[in-house]
Parts: sequence; C-alpha cells; structure tokens
Amino acid sequence: MDLGEFAYASENFELYYLADDKEQVHDLSSKCPEIVDKMKKKMIELKKEMIDEGGDWYDQ
Repeated sequence: MDLGEFAYASENFELYYLADDKEQVHDLSSKCPEIVDKMKKKMIELKKEMIDEGGDWYDQ
C-alpha cells in the first residue's frame, strides 16, 4: 500500500484506504496502527518545520 492513498482526520487519526473506500466509511486505524503512527510522526515533523519557517499561528 502507498501511504499517499491514505487520508486521516487529525483529531481522531482515522485512516482510510482511498483506493477502495473513497467515501471514507471503513476506518482502518485500529487495524493498521503502524501506519497511523508513521503518519502522526510525519505530521508532527511537518508542523515543526512550518513553525520554524513561518512562526506559530496557533499560539495567538
């Protein structure tokens, strides 16, 4: 599976395989926690990078 084919909701960290579930009905986060963890780590890295480059807009 390609990670680019997955989507997630940031609050609940839901995971969907968009190739087979375009309506996002079947949450796979409990079946694939390793993918959720990998995506969470990447999201945290990207947020840190954004803050380093452009400031923290959320801290206002």
